Amino acid sequence: MVVPPALARTHAGSCRYCGGELPDGRDVHFCPHCGQNLTVKQCPACSTELEVEWQFCITCGRQVE
Repeated sequence: MVVPPALARTHAGSCRYCGGELPDGRDVHFCPHCGQNLTVKQCPACSTELEVEWQFCITCGRQVE
């Protein structure tokens, strides 16, 4: 899977799951602390797997953070 370069900038700083610090200057696909996949997220309403950059769920239409 090819991850766009913008993904690393999206996740720069800390993991959205555990808060662990992510390495700077590298493409981060998985958190080195908790192992969670940082290239996808889930809809809070229906749990559909979404791309990180998506603003709305493709299944139920809910706006995602």
